[in-house]
Amino acid sequence: MTSKTKFLYGDGGSKSLLDCFYNWLGAEIVEESGGFQTWQGLVYSMDLTHKGLIRRRSLDLISNYVKVEYVDDEGD
Repeated sequence: MTSKTKFLYGDGGSKSLLDCFYNWLGAEIVEESGGFQTWQGLVYSMDLTHKGLIRRRSLDLISNYVKVEYVDDEGD
């Protein structure tokens, strides 16, 4: 299921929109009503359409490379 929500942020200009697009991936969103938390979620993916060009950012498209070296008590 795909859900699309519009968030109003900043002055609404393109600079503000690009800031959201490039910096909010992985951000936590919490909705509160009447002092109670009613919803909590994570920005997992975003699409930005501008002049017919669609850009996508997604946690699915990002991977990390981790290398670990283990040393035993003898230093080997």
